[in-house]
Amino acid sequence: MAQAPKIKIQFNGFDEFQLYLAAMHGELGRISERAMKKATLMAMTEITDRIRGGRYKKLSPLTAFLKNLEGYSSTPLIRRGALLRSITREVVTPYKGVVGVNKNATWRKKGGGTVDLGSIALGLHEGMRIRITEKMRIAFIRKMGALRAKAGGASMLSRRGSKKNIIRIPPRPFIKEVFDDPAFIVKVEDIFWAEMTKGLGISR
Repeated sequence: MAQAPKIKIQFNGFDEFQLYLAAMHGELGRISERAMKKATLMAMTEITDRIRGGRYKKLSPLTAFLKNLEGYSSTPLIRRGALLRSITREVVTPYKGVVGVNKNATWRKKGGGTVDLGSIALGLHEGMRIRITEKMRIAFIRKMGALRAKAGGASMLSRRGSKKNIIRIPPRPFIKEVFDDPAFIVKVEDIFWAEMTKGLGISR
């Protein structure tokens, strides 16, 4: 029976070749790590800059009015700045970086106690529906009364929506939108190619 064709490849000085590959791998890892640090920092900055710039779906007029009455900005995703401060970056390996909300981040409530900021961030990012309980409705009506007095009986506050059973928070994908942006991806690629050219003399 005919033998299957075979090709035999042999390197002279194979030990030297292995050492060369190991050295190249180490250098490539160092180059990639430098690029990854720059890329993750750029991503984190891009995410926070877009939030500060109000790039996402605007708040309803009533919500914006209420936030202003309480002394907060009407910019979506910004209240006390907890979400912005929770956005972090990590270089896991020279070839893997993570940018997002710190999984251990918490938000301190006014009345005491803390809330898992990661869960809140996910809801803000993906959108969510909140079912209003009777306890929540009563607390909301009391708050609206206090704010109405503070605002001098502003007519907008009469549309308090206390009969609604569900509040819908629209999605504001503050992380996904950045990584889905082709222009941003080109910037990331430019960082890696610049480091490759600088470190190994390899260009596109």
